Amino acid sequence: MERKNKNITTLGEHLDKRYGKVGTQTRTSFEAKATAFAISELRKDLNKKH
Repeated sequence: MERKNKNITTLGEHLDKRYGKVGTQTRTSFEAKATAFAISELRKDLNKKH
C-alpha cells in the first residue's frame, strides 16, 4: 500500500527505529515492560470498579 504522506511512519516503523527489530533483546524488553504496564493499568481499573 502506497502512502500519500511519506513523512508519516507506522507504529511498527517507529518501534523498529527506537527499540530495534522484533526479536532483538531491546525490543523484547520494551514489549515485556509495555505489556506489564498495560496489565497493571487494567487491574487498577478493575479494582476501582469493585
